[in-house]
Amino acid sequence: MPASLSVKELTQIKPEIIKNFKKEFKKMSNYIIVDCAAGLGHEATAVIELADELIVVTNPEVPAITDALKTIKLAEHLNIPVMGVIITRVKKNRIEMQPDTVKEMLETPILGMIPEDLAVAQSLNYKDAVIHAFPKSNASRAYKEIAAQIIGAHYDSNKDKEKMHRIILRRLGLIR
Repeated sequence: MPASLSVKELTQIKPEIIKNFKKEFKKMSNYIIVDCAAGLGHEATAVIELADELIVVTNPEVPAITDALKTIKLAEHLNIPVMGVIITRVKKNRIEMQPDTVKEMLETPILGMIPEDLAVAQSLNYKDAVIHAFPKSNASRAYKEIAAQIIGAHYDSNKDKEKMHRIILRRLGLIR
């Protein structure tokens, strides 16, 4: 469930409403993933308080890591287990914080990293998740690998690569 962009909607969020959604969704699925605002505002805090378990998603920059640390500390204070951290928008350059440093600062395992990918921005323009809009993109494959790891399933990203490679060759007229 994506976070709202409407200020009016954000101010009207009540924990009771989220509890009701949680009960209804639990009837339909084993996993409920809620995307909430960064930081510790009203919306984020309401969602964190109702979580059974938390996965913190952050970028490899100091302000984002600082927010992630605050979120983890709040979860610990509320006795909510933190499964780990996913680092998004990874460029693998010297400017961004390195995974080992992030892990050490947050004292939480890194579940995976999502590379910086133009497909993510394009999928936002389509108002769709990157794994639906661009299922074979690098970011989508990384999300699928992390999801498979979390649920204990196997995902072979090379199959997606092979399919994409064949599509490109076919479009270039090099294979049929």
